[in-house]
Amino acid sequence: MTHEQEIDLTHIQNKKHQEKVLNLLRNYKPNKTKKIDVKMNILLTSDIPIISSPRRFPIIEKEIINEQIDQWLKDKIIRPSASEYSSPVVLVKKKDGSSRLCIDYQRLNKIKVREHFPLPLIHDLLDRLQSANIFTTLDLRNPFSHADIDPSSKKYTSFVTNTGQYEFNKMSFGLTNSPSFFQRYIYNVFRDLIKENVVMIYLDDLVISSENETQGIERLQRVLKTASEYGLELNIKKCQFLKREIEFLGHRIKDGKLYASPLKIKAVMNFPEPKYTKDIRSYLGLNGYFRKFIPHYSAIVKPQGDVLKKDSNFSFCLKERESFNELKQILSKEPVLCLYNPKSETEIHTDESIDGFGACLLQKSIVDNQLHPVYYMSRKTSDTERKYSSYELEIMAVIEALKKFRPYVLGIPFKIVTDCIAFKQTMNKKDISSKIARWALMLEEYDYVIEHCQGTRMRHVDTLSRNPVCMIIQDS
Repeated sequence: MTHEQEIDLTHIQNKKHQEKVLNLLRNYKPNKTKKIDVKMNILLTSDIPIISSPRRFPIIEKEIINEQIDQWLKDKIIRPSASEYSSPVVLVKKKDGSSRLCIDYQRLNKIKVREHFPLPLIHDLLDRLQSANIFTTLDLRNPFSHADIDPSSKKYTSFVTNTGQYEFNKMSFGLTNSPSFFQRYIYNVFRDLIKENVVMIYLDDLVISSENETQGIERLQRVLKTASEYGLELNIKKCQFLKREIEFLGHRIKDGKLYASPLKIKAVMNFPEPKYTKDIRSYLGLNGYFRKFIPHYSAIVKPQGDVLKKDSNFSFCLKERESFNELKQILSKEPVLCLYNPKSETEIHTDESIDGFGACLLQKSIVDNQLHPVYYMSRKTSDTERKYSSYELEIMAVIEALKKFRPYVLGIPFKIVTDCIAFKQTMNKKDISSKIARWALMLEEYDYVIEHCQGTRMRHVDTLSRNPVCMIIQDS
């Protein structure tokens, strides 16, 4: 299907495996013998057409635009249009310095009815990699152009250039519904293989995980067979075959461990010292991604979060600067988490204070028989919760941890480790308040045992509870 010099398989030690992968790629052709009966339908909230005039471009950019238009016409991705709707075009620079022709659908998107097809949860996808040693990633060429647009909706995709007016036959990049619709489309293509855990898909990122190279080749063959049947084209330069380490959804995965993306770490490391409140918001929004990786995250970022709460003028002094630099220092050491394994011994360690709740999900490794962190969480207490008694807070800490870690621990036996002996005693009482009774009922669906641990041995969660993050950070 492509020149062999574009395929790097030097990392595969087994020559027979190298040749098998090469043969699969040599023989790959997007035949499109099957078709998915899913078409993108565009609904609007207004009947007033969106009309735009062509934008002016330099001669060199006009050449790029016209070249792309000609290619799209040749591939039947677009067709000439006489629609009453029209949107302008824009050239966007890609990472490699080349330009991509895009349609500016901002005005159209404002009156579009949004379609929601749920994207897979990133944590769920990462958890499925826990037993994998070998990875193959496939990159689709012009992924959106594989899905059809309903004939009645094509007129809405119309755009204008200096050479005329056109509309899309295939799904267009830039429409608000495009990502969710493409996820629906690609899910239907690989539905059976997804259910068998042969392939994982997040938009146009396809990952084939396997325990060894032999299994990896078998799964690659099945995925390529399906891709060929539905006419999917591969961008071979961006594909990786039988790798032991990959980048996936902003994470680096290797040897059953999860590392923060080097690019994301670099972005934090290069972030300049804040000069305004908005800079702190941007910085905390950027490094909020690392929350699950760092046990002391709450304590580290709290001084910066406190600045956002102040009514006074912006201040970035010693403690804020120390907070800013400490996070960079920790990230320079590449924090790591273990991938979740449902067969491993599992524990949840919790702690509470009047300021907040902290918890850590840990699992025992089959390699060294030691507990390793899978996930950290923390949350500050509300004004009402700050009035709770100590044992109410302790139970609440467990409840909050179970809410967060429910997908991991429901249906398996696990241990709850807490430094408050009153928790076990409280749960065994016959006469408890209605509030405690409700919480106890929530615990009934879990298969757990409770273990008391002295506070001096719970510092990994103690910091989380006593220094919760004092701002809203979206959990990735």
